[in-house]
Amino acid sequence: MATASREATSSSQVQDYAKIVLPSVVAAIVTAVFGIWARDLRLVPGYVPLYDVPGRPFWLAGFLFMVVTGFTFQLLVERRISADEAAVGQSQTPLERTAWMYPCMLIGCILLLLDVYHRPPAIAAVAVLTGLALSVGMLSRRSLTDIDPVRAQRGRGVFTALVHAVAFIGLSMIYINKMRSIFSAPLILVLGAILLLQITEGENVEPLRRYVYALAGGFVLAESTWLLNYWRATGWIGGATLLIFFYIMAGVTAIQIRRGAGRSDVYEYGIIGGIAFAIVAFAVLR
Repeated sequence: MATASREATSSSQVQDYAKIVLPSVVAAIVTAVFGIWARDLRLVPGYVPLYDVPGRPFWLAGFLFMVVTGFTFQLLVERRISADEAAVGQSQTPLERTAWMYPCMLIGCILLLLDVYHRPPAIAAVAVLTGLALSVGMLSRRSLTDIDPVRAQRGRGVFTALVHAVAFIGLSMIYINKMRSIFSAPLILVLGAILLLQITEGENVEPLRRYVYALAGGFVLAESTWLLNYWRATGWIGGATLLIFFYIMAGVTAIQIRRGAGRSDVYEYGIIGGIAFAIVAFAVLR
């Protein structure tokens, strides 16, 4: 009986993994197609997606790709949560219906990356990374509320690292395009707020509190963009600077939601953020 139960559990886990990995592989293939399309269109930085005419069909199709990918993973996660709830008669997890956010933001940032880098080796690398980031990200997100604290902590560490990586790509690509602040600030506000909300995914707190902190952090990032647009920095260095702000805001948000900031937290995020910012500033000014 015990062996049969373990086999059934293992089979169920394989099916759950397949439901995440297979759409991730499809998304990776579609990403490669978009990379080839970007190369054929000879897209270059400097244009505002959807707003400017050059590349508008690419960005319209890309927006549809984002929506479909987010909806697909949202549907898969909702079905799994509903099945778990039906099995035990109640909700097992505080995860909200926000599974679309991470894949949607990831695809959007990847498309911005392909807008700049669309040589064949870059297309292949980006497609592979897209599949890995989607599958690993969504699998680690599943373990955020695992009953095993070690597994939950490990999953949170992986998911948080991936969210920061997505933020770095998106912030860098928005900065490298040198969009006017009227365009870049709202984009970074949306990207920052949604990703900051993902940092606290799975926390057993009221949703409104998470939304308020995430929106406040997004506004801080958007305001920082106005200043950075007057700074002499490359796209990746500008993105690294914004990532520092994102890291600090993510830390402050997570701390406030979990237990409130202590002196050690101020030292950690203040000192690490200050050192990182000093290194970036030195790289620009030297």
